[in-house]
Amino acid sequence: MKRIYLMSVGALFAASAAFANMDSRPTVLPVSAQDRTEAEMSRELQKLGYSNLSDVELRGDVYTATAYWNGKPLSLKIDQADGKIWTAGGEVEAIPNNRDATIAEVTSALESLGYHNVHDMTKAGSVFRGKAMRDGMSYMLRVDAGTGVVTTLDDRTQETVGNAGQMSDREIVASLADLGYHGGHSVEREGNVISVQAMHEGEKVDLNIDAENGAITVVN
Repeated sequence: MKRIYLMSVGALFAASAAFANMDSRPTVLPVSAQDRTEAEMSRELQKLGYSNLSDVELRGDVYTATAYWNGKPLSLKIDQADGKIWTAGGEVEAIPNNRDATIAEVTSALESLGYHNVHDMTKAGSVFRGKAMRDGMSYMLRVDAGTGVVTTLDDRTQETVGNAGQMSDREIVASLADLGYHGGHSVEREGNVISVQAMHEGEKVDLNIDAENGAITVVN
């Protein structure tokens, strides 16, 4: 006669913790991912051994998050339907995390990654934004000093909204609507960068607009 053993919830979590200590990165949640809040999803990932969770957000049927595994930052996606976890684009570029970092310290850390001519750096809380060059290419950068994660915002759409630096928030939102970006809100200005959240083809997108030339960068 075959014996069937049922694992308790506590034992399941214990097994998950043991699994997290293995060299193999967990690739599926041991519990349902359906109808989880961002905070609940963050806790479940932490139980699996992921750390420094940030930017946990539900986008359609997929959660996205930034986390550390074995000391390395990763960009994660979690399928709400089956709880599968995979990395989006592999390892994430990062500098040593320090919430109290100064612009000079962040600039120096970026230069150690190969960036040069780092300029127009601004700081809002623990988030830094600026511009730099590397390998002959120009980048707009976002650095979360709390996690150390560096995001290069080089996905230019070739769309512009005119002389954005001279436009009011209302005018910027109206110009974005003409380009198909609707519901623009949370317009924020940091140095030469104007950040806007909007909807495009049914999905939420984060936009950065260059105040000097109006060029639009789709952050995600």
